[in-house]
Amino acid sequence: MEKIEKQVTPFKVGNISNHFEAWQQITNNPFILDVVKQGLKLSLNETPNPRGPFEPGMGKETKAIISNEIKKLLDKGVIKAVAPSGGEFFSHLFTRKKKDGTFRTI
Repeated sequence: MEKIEKQVTPFKVGNISNHFEAWQQITNNPFILDVVKQGLKLSLNETPNPRGPFEPGMGKETKAIISNEIKKLLDKGVIKAVAPSGGEFFSHLFTRKKKDGTFRTI
């Protein structure tokens, strides 16, 4: 790891590409800067089997919490809505309660 020698004004998590200049002050690592600017692109050895959304016995309260957490991520620009397309791959979402009573989406 590189040693951080400069003090940088902290910025809010999410939408890191809008803070590219701050990242340049933290590191000159081309891989990290490319991920900040372009996002991380995964290289898979094989195409995963597409599967539909999975809701393992999710109650109304849990669905509401997850919907709220997704809305927060959309509002922050951390994620974006996309149109459905063939060959989709879905990741499971669930939450864990934090000490302060709010929820962490996993």
